[in-house]
Amino acid sequence: MGFPFFVSLPDDVRPPEHQNQDESPLYIKYVEVTDTKPCYASYKKVENSLLLRYLVNSRGTKVLEQLLMVKFKSKDNDFIVETLKKGIECNGSQYHYLGQSNSQLRDKTCFMMNASLSEMHSLLAKFENFDEIRPVARRSQKVALLFSPFQRSLKLKSGEYDVIDDVTSTLGTYVFTDGCGLMSPELAKEVQSLYNLSYEPSVIEVRFKGFSGILVCCNEMPRLRLKALFRNSMSNFASSSEALIDMDTLGIVDYSRTYSLGYLDTQTVMLLAEGGASREYLETLQNNYYEVLDRLEDKTYAGYFLRTTGNEDFLQEFQRDGMTDEVTGKLQRLKTKEIQNMKRGKIIDENQGNDEEGDSEVDTKFQRNLKTMDANADRNSTTKDVYLSQNMTRAFDIRVLTPDARVVYGASDPYDQLNYGECFFQPTLHKAECNAFSFAEFVLVMRRPSYHAGDVRVLRLTHKNEAYK
Repeated sequence: MGFPFFVSLPDDVRPPEHQNQDESPLYIKYVEVTDTKPCYASYKKVENSLLLRYLVNSRGTKVLEQLLMVKFKSKDNDFIVETLKKGIECNGSQYHYLGQSNSQLRDKTCFMMNASLSEMHSLLAKFENFDEIRPVARRSQKVALLFSPFQRSLKLKSGEYDVIDDVTSTLGTYVFTDGCGLMSPELAKEVQSLYNLSYEPSVIEVRFKGFSGILVCCNEMPRLRLKALFRNSMSNFASSSEALIDMDTLGIVDYSRTYSLGYLDTQTVMLLAEGGASREYLETLQNNYYEVLDRLEDKTYAGYFLRTTGNEDFLQEFQRDGMTDEVTGKLQRLKTKEIQNMKRGKIIDENQGNDEEGDSEVDTKFQRNLKTMDANADRNSTTKDVYLSQNMTRAFDIRVLTPDARVVYGASDPYDQLNYGECFFQPTLHKAECNAFSFAEFVLVMRRPSYHAGDVRVLRLTHKNEAYK
């Protein structure tokens, strides 16, 4: 096997004190590993997960000293594999590979643990007999759920939840409620209080015992005390799992948000074009977006941008004080942020592929046409030119704000009042946009990310179902 990879933790580096396993953040050792220079560890705050919650509940916060989070900064995959095989030696302790979430896998990050291989195998076996799961890719996905992070949590006690069957087609071929359960208004209010929101979220994404998926708010829960109803399709681990049977932590991964704006990217542009959207229309959307950013110093453009993006407090300040130096500075920072979000940080050379899921290089023909659009425009200061000049050697994605688009959770019908091909959609809008939306008849829906033309659907809108509001 050879020597392990050596990492040093300076003597003066300590995690924050006074940790409380229910309230305080969790800190573990963290190191960025490269193959070109000495590596030093520090402590990093990590989000909770099923595995971390189980370890802290069963062994106390001292168990965190056994964990090490590793982020590989190397492009040499052989080096990464060898390091994981040999383990990492840090201040007299040797750490071995334990696992990672899907997002950590994309980021070349994983957890390692100061324990023997048999001890780690026994730890994972408390959740599921992973050895019996085939193929290996499926096993890896299940293990990743143990490390899937959630920001905050609530308590969901026995008697406050139940498990119900899914809604399926007659022969069970299609599961219409796949991954979608129900929650009571009371639970929605608890999430509102937990995050100090001005509204009750209509959908939350959760991790609970062996369940993962979303819960959609429903006023017609079958029993008064029930706060949540999970579907069988949401179950990832055996209900009798030793590690999960007594756990009452409901992890809140995310919740439905206002002004979760939709942007066109390379994949959506390709699918829309495949579905018949004209190239000229898509390029017009892109040019209009760049024009708004270029002219944010204009009161009309600035007011529209702030209103469309839901910057309510800033909009009120702008309307009250006008285009002051402070307001101008804030607008410039917003513009810079939008441009930065267009870019992808990974430099691509001829031999290095792009390993970020969802990233893709724009095809050469489209990129060439993009560069030649508006050839007579000022080539020194526009947003489009800044974007292009800084991305010629980068893996980058088209990113175009679409004012009418939102990123939302797709939830199955909780009241069984919708017809086939029909949906209810109620985005947060200002008065001007709300009046126009009230007459809309159809909405275009896409998966995120989408890879196939079948992921794009046109559904009929309904505005009259009071229960959904």
